Formats: sequence, C-alpha cells, structure tokens
Amino acid sequence: MKTTRHILALFINPMIISANYVVDFSNPMTYQTTCGAIQPSQWSVSGQTCELLLPPLKATTDSAITVNYLFRINQSGNLYKWDNLSLMYKMGINGAWHTDTTITGQNNNNVRDISGNFKLSKGDTLHFKVVAYTRNESGFWAVKTGDISISGVTPVYFPLPVELLDFSGEYNIEE
Repeated sequence: MKTTRHILALFINPMIISANYVVDFSNPMTYQTTCGAIQPSQWSVSGQTCELLLPPLKATTDSAITVNYLFRINQSGNLYKWDNLSLMYKMGINGAWHTDTTITGQNNNNVRDISGNFKLSKGDTLHFKVVAYTRNESGFWAVKTGDISISGVTPVYFPLPVELLDFSGEYNIEE
C-alpha cells in the first residue's frame, strides 16, 4: 500500500500594486491603526493618542525619483494648543522615525495640508505614520479617504494570515 499525503494550504504572497498610493479607509490593506474610530470614509481620533500607519512604499522606477506627498488633516473647532498631530517618516524597515511636521490644535474648524517630497532610489522603502493626540473627547483630528496621496510609489500590501485548510495522510507499514 502506497503512502498518500494531501496538504492543502492557502498561501498568499505580498501583493504589490503599481500605482500612486491613496489611503482608502474602506480597504484595510491600505492602512493600519493603533486606535481611533474607523469608518469607510475616515479615521478620527478624540480623547486619546493613536497612530495611523501606511504600508511600505517603494519607488515605481529603476532610477532615482522625486516622490511628492500630501496629507490633508481635518480638525474640529474644539482642539487647543496642547492637542497635536505629527507626520513622521523613516527610510527602510530598520530606519529611525523622524518628525516631518507637527501641527497644534486651533479653536476653529480647520483643514490643513502637509506636503513635501523625498528622493528615492531603486530599492528604497519609505514609511509614513500619523500620530494624533487630543486631550479630551470634545475635539478630534480626522483624515478622510483620499486625503493622503503619494506619487511615484508602489505600496507593498502585506497578506492576511495564512490558514491551513486541510491535512490528511495514510501510513504504510510495508514500505
């Protein structure tokens, strides 16, 4: 009798989509958060400190390019100077986080843009995160779907967890 083993598993490789990056809060593959309220249209933070992490971003060309970015930040009129939001970045997975820009709350409804650019070479990986803090629950920071856009990069979306679907086998003592 011949030994038969069947292994059926679902393996997913990291998915790479070549395009400019735009955050979409209806698609969890385009971001990660540590806390805050998530709706298909936006991420908001009120009364706590939360982080919004973007997937690693790679240059879309084989030569050095300039990558332009825009983060549109919305705030309620109940934020004050002790409430703040920071845009941070790092180059490479082991790089140190650096603060690009920090904005403080104002007591009026406001939309502010943080923009800039980076030079990337082939193989460089750029990481962004937004750290938002509000002291009380009467005010909020928010980022809406489409309010973050980064040109000339390919986001590297990581796969969901892998699950073993089936495993079976037979043992043949005669072999």
